[in-house]
Amino acid sequence: MDIIFEEAFFLDINWYFSDTYKRLCVVASGGGLLPFFLQNQDNKNNEFHAIVYELPERFNSERNQNILEAITDLKEDNLDQYFQDFDSLAKKGFFVYDKININNTEDSKYVLVTYPIYDTETDSYPISLENLNLIPKTKGTIISRNNDSFSKTNFEPIDLIDYINNKQE
Repeated sequence: MDIIFEEAFFLDINWYFSDTYKRLCVVASGGGLLPFFLQNQDNKNNEFHAIVYELPERFNSERNQNILEAITDLKEDNLDQYFQDFDSLAKKGFFVYDKININNTEDSKYVLVTYPIYDTETDSYPISLENLNLIPKTKGTIISRNNDSFSKTNFEPIDLIDYINNKQE
């Protein structure tokens, strides 16, 4: 399915990228603005999404403990349902971002909602390097982590549309 940008304001599209350290990221658009790379007819986002769908869940994952404060209109009584798909993506090796305010199609701020727990020295990378080439890679790092700690700065809102549009290799 090709993305028609007028329709993007009504669709919740998962789009993918990796950072300099090959950390895999997925963003749930929540409708609204999308990064420029998705406008290219030859983007491979849908092809990559199909690959992600088939990946096994093999990592532990953690959740953003402050998610209720971060996401507009999110209620505590439906958190398990809210996290279901996000947890699955994190267990596949992805750092998962969600839109802060889905009621505002112009808002491009996102927050990390769940993330994988793995050791880069002992755990194998979740996808082939050939498949990694299907998604854009950024010049910078978006995740502040090492094998021993995960920084709280990772949970600060970020304008991911601006980030990916300006830091893409």
